[in-house]
Amino acid sequence: MTTFPPVEYTSYPLPQQGAPFVVLIHGFAATAEQVWVKTGWIRKLQAQGLHCITVGLPYHGQDFLRDDARSASTAQGFEKSALPAKGKTYTAAVEGALFRLSQQVGHPLHVVGFSAGARIAWEFAIDHPENVRTVTVAGFPQKNHIEDLKNYLSGRQYESFDTVFRELIDHSPITTEGLLQFVSAPHEGEFDPAQHHPKVPTLVVGGTADTVSGNGDWLYEALEITDVPHRREILSGRDHINALTSGIFKKAVMQWIQEFEP
Repeated sequence: MTTFPPVEYTSYPLPQQGAPFVVLIHGFAATAEQVWVKTGWIRKLQAQGLHCITVGLPYHGQDFLRDDARSASTAQGFEKSALPAKGKTYTAAVEGALFRLSQQVGHPLHVVGFSAGARIAWEFAIDHPENVRTVTVAGFPQKNHIEDLKNYLSGRQYESFDTVFRELIDHSPITTEGLLQFVSAPHEGEFDPAQHHPKVPTLVVGGTADTVSGNGDWLYEALEITDVPHRREILSGRDHINALTSGIFKKAVMQWIQEFEP
């Protein structure tokens, strides 16, 4: 069991009571504010009457921000908090925090995960189906690239890997030390989605220009042979970075959530 830095989260409540809760989990080398606030996700989801909660990754919180990123933070005036994080892997640690969060909320969550956050959303939906109403996974890489990232961040020799990773790291608001601690932490291995998949309604999203994770075929084709309610949204011309600004992506998630709200 490993103790990780606390999982930080920010709640964006609505005036009305009883609004459905949507939890959004970002990916590697980013922050929740960068991924979900500045791209318009929170604004769009709130306009649909959804109570949003953004959840961070270990080693991606306030203590690991570069000085310029910390001073530029604009997510003020909302309900910020943190939960303890312990687990065999960082995925399990965030899952534990999500479980405690779902207990606080008191009813099932809609969970949206992007990139590394997609793996956490996937595992949480598998391990805690009673706490998940729908799950959306987007930009979900089949390969974890951990060793190459670790070598790159530590200045060692590394195999050729996608330039998107270099771009993410070079422009990341997270310190190099924080990113290196993250990729060095215990992590989940690769898996076969035909044997390891959620039993709750699952939306798979991918971009046709995404060289990191592809368009989600490897997940969607596995779900096709199950009785799990599922759908795929392909983002034409979108890559691993600009997929997040897609209006089609936002609309697909909102429709998926609404379809399974009582």
